[in-house]
This record gives sequence, C-alpha cells and structure tokens, in this order.
Amino acid sequence: MLNNSQRQYIRDIAKQFEEYCESDKNQKLIQKYKDINSLKLPGSPTLTAMLTNEQMNGYCRQSADELRKSKSSPVSDDPIFSGVESHIIWLMGRVKYGDDFPVSDNIYTGRYHFATPWMEGMKGVSMGKNQTAVQFEPCLIEYSDFKKMKVPELRIDRESADSKYEQINDALGDILTVVKGAPYFTAYGWGDSMIDQYFQMRGNEQTYYDLVEAPDFIHEVMEFMTQGQLQLIRQLENEGLLVLNNLDMQLGSSSRGFCDELPGNDYDSGRVAAKNLWGFTQAQEFSGISDKMLEEFILPYQARVINQFGLSLYGCCDAMDARIKSVEKYIKNLRMLSISPATNHEIAAPLCEGKYVYAWKPQPTNVVFFDEKAIHEEAERVFGLTKKCCISVILVDVYSYDDSGCFNKWLKIMREAANQN
Repeated sequence: MLNNSQRQYIRDIAKQFEEYCESDKNQKLIQKYKDINSLKLPGSPTLTAMLTNEQMNGYCRQSADELRKSKSSPVSDDPIFSGVESHIIWLMGRVKYGDDFPVSDNIYTGRYHFATPWMEGMKGVSMGKNQTAVQFEPCLIEYSDFKKMKVPELRIDRESADSKYEQINDALGDILTVVKGAPYFTAYGWGDSMIDQYFQMRGNEQTYYDLVEAPDFIHEVMEFMTQGQLQLIRQLENEGLLVLNNLDMQLGSSSRGFCDELPGNDYDSGRVAAKNLWGFTQAQEFSGISDKMLEEFILPYQARVINQFGLSLYGCCDAMDARIKSVEKYIKNLRMLSISPATNHEIAAPLCEGKYVYAWKPQPTNVVFFDEKAIHEEAERVFGLTKKCCISVILVDVYSYDDSGCFNKWLKIMREAANQN
C-alpha cells in the first residue's frame, strides 16, 4: 500500500508521461503509423531501432533523473508500483533517442495466464547468457512420441491480476488508461506459427529429413497443433483474456500496431475476439525450403489459425520475396510483411505496392561494424525501390557494436536518405 508521498510521486510521473502521450509530436507519429498501416501513406517511412540494453540504460538514467528529481526511487520497496515506475522511465527514456517511436497512455498490468507445453520435456530455445547460441533439445524423438503430445492447457491467476489492476487503477486510473493483461501476441509460441514449436520438439536436422522421409508424420503433428492452437484461442476469448493490440504493440520483430481498422465496427467492448486483433505468424525455420513445401506443410495449417484475426503480419527472419505469392494465396487478412535483410527488394517491393506494409529490417552488420557507405547505399537502393510502398523501417538484431554512437549515426543517415527519395 502506498503512503501519501509515494502516491503523489507516482501520480506526478504518470502526469508527465500523459503530457508526452498527448503532445503534438507523439500524436503525429501515431497518425503516421495509422496511415501507413492503412496503406494510405506510401513513400514516407517511419524509422525505429531496437536499442541495446547499454544504449537504453543511458537514456533511462536521464529519464529517471528528470522524473524523480532525486537519486533514489520513492517506490522501490513496492513490487507493483516500482514496476509501473520502471515502465514509465523506460518509455520516457526510449523517446529520447529521437526516432519514430510512438507511445500510448495505456498501462498494462501484465499477462496473468500461461499455457502448459505440448509435451513433457519440451524446452524453449532462446539466446544464452553473454549472447551465446543455444541448441535445440528435442523431445519428439520417435514417431511414437506423437502419442505423448497434449493440447496446452491454460493456467490463470485471476486473484493476483485483479488485485494488481485495482491498485494501479485506484492510483492512476484518472490519469492513464489502465488495462488488465497484456496486448495479444500469441496463444502459444513465436506468434501463432506452430512450426517453431515443431522444430523445438523435433530439432532442425530431423525435421528436414521428415519432409522427405516422413511427410505424413509432419501433417499429423501439424494438424494436431492447429486444432490445439485454435482451441487455445477460443479459450482465451471465452475467458476474456484477449487484449487489443492495435496501439503501441510491436508486431513480431516488425512495426507497431497502431491502426484505425481494428478493433472493427462490430467490436464488443466487453469482450475482445480474435477478429478484433492483429495476428502474427512466420516460417523462418523454413528458410531455404521450397515454396512448394511451404505450401504443403505449413501455410494451410497456419492459415486456419491466422485467418481468425482481423489483420495479420507474416514473416520474421526469412527472406520474403518469391515467398509473397505463396503467403498471400493462403493468408486472406494479410496486411504487413516482415522484410528481412535476406529479402530481394527488386522482387518484393513491386509485390507489396498498394497491398502490404513493407516492414523493412536493414542489414544489422552494417551498424555493428559501422560501415557508413554500406548503410547509405542500402538506404538509397531500398527507398528508391519502395517509393510506392507504405514502409516502416525497423533496425533489429544489433547486440554489440564497435562505435557507441552507431545508432545516432544510423538514424541520421536513414533520415537523410528517406528525405531525398
């Protein structure tokens, strides 16, 4: 429970954050994203970068000093409001970078549900400590192991979620929009993709053998997972656990979700449905695999899930050029494509004109080793090819760098190139 001085402090920084949210600068950025995501603003890109922790720490220190006006946090001993404070400080620090990073006045209490794994022994795969690689640890070893798979079950902690919401809303509800939960990202996995989960359970190499040696096995598992994913989404709807993601949510590793078309004219404010949301799916695990196999083993299953949503993003680190024709054949609500550095822009750009948001992720190694000439040449070439596209630029996957000023230099070069095209 906050004392009077703590309550006044958290309200003061919330008011400062709200003032920025309502500023002309931020509102113009939001409108620009909405226009791009509605395919109304070709040739005028937004530019954002996913900054490293080291870079963000510097901006957050500046933000904390300005907001607190002291060296210590008045709410450091409160687990709920220290989190709210950290979130506001992070966002106010983030906008100091100066790119096109918009914010909303929504404060989310955080996700309060999770799903059990597809099978016992399933382990998630993510970057290890010190940015080291981590290998898969398969659990779907034998074909007979398929019988051990189970549809993930939801686990919900409503009591703690209600308590957290009530406390935050009581303190800040008249200043910010307090939302119980977190914007929808997935029912299970990296987006509602399923193939990423298959690879985690089966392993890369064995999955590639399965494409030739055991195609029926892949179909059997993908059908089971598709039915399970759909069941999870229905449960999330019925339990009232879906939260709108058409504001400052980052879609996959791509652009922001600001959009006027969602949640839609038939939205029931009392209950969010999948049709009111952005959906996200990808098949980066199939990079290098033929479009024919993508259409046989992946897209028909993903389409049954992702077409439940209002709009969708497709792609992650996979090359998105010749693949576009296959994707649009199955994904009927497709609005945004993740354009990775591996993409051939000469092929992809014309296929996106007037149809899809071109969420371009530039080559990160040019920033890591800071090659000014390469950055400029890539920007000139891509902006030249995408003049008729609605484009958002997102710099990702820069985890280390030779030049601490690389992000600011990158942004300056990109702005100049965008203005010249």
